[in-house]
Amino acid sequence: MLKANYPVEYMAALLTSFRDDKDKASVYLNEARQMGIKVGVPDVNESFAEYAPSLLQDNTILFGMAAVRNVGEALVDKIVGEREANGAFGTIYDFVRRVDPMSSTAARWSH
Repeated sequence: MLKANYPVEYMAALLTSFRDDKDKASVYLNEARQMGIKVGVPDVNESFAEYAPSLLQDNTILFGMAAVRNVGEALVDKIVGEREANGAFGTIYDFVRRVDPMSSTAARWSH
């Protein structure tokens, strides 16, 4: 029922639930594409930690940044927080200047 009536939302939730299992995630990414659902690439200006339906593009799932290997949720939270506080990143240099990945790692190791 959910898959038939809310396919984008359903597939985004399914992909999120299997984001640590690369084999199953690959199967569901393929299934989403066969259903005509576009799955974007990780995007620091749009994506969140989890896979999510795009609010800007119909029939599109935003790739969950936490599903990217070696990108932890703490770093994703920092990226999303910076983006929400100060707007989209204009260039890679703007991103690097505004998001220090070491600050979230350093905080974790200092405890």
